[in-house]
Amino acid sequence: MIGRIVWGAVTDHTDKYVTLCIICAIPVLTMGFLAFSPGMIPAIICMALTALCYGGFGGTITPITADLFGSKYITENYGVMYLMFGIAGLLGPRIAVTLNNNGDYSRAFLVGCILAAISLIAAFIVRKKVKSSMK
Repeated sequence: MIGRIVWGAVTDHTDKYVTLCIICAIPVLTMGFLAFSPGMIPAIICMALTALCYGGFGGTITPITADLFGSKYITENYGVMYLMFGIAGLLGPRIAVTLNNNGDYSRAFLVGCILAAISLIAAFIVRKKVKSSMK
């Protein structure tokens, strides 16, 4: 919940696509750090930052969906976008458990880092697409 508030405030001062890129970039760093850092305090900080981004993504997806697909069918398109968000929320923990190596989740965090990097690339592509269509 706090992520929606924090990232909503960031979006008020920047572009929503810049906010989306930041929201996708932070987990690249935090998941990468978690994959190689065994410390408890850094792990808690990284997980809190990642959770903050998870909430923020849920808040930024609505206006971005409206921009990409138009506001006429926002409810239908948002439902599909949020369905994918939910499926990822179900599959992520399952993948993490599969990659668990006797309590060592470093491989799962590395996969999370890679997936976050892919999402960051996708966010840049969406940002570029929207910027070029506004010209």
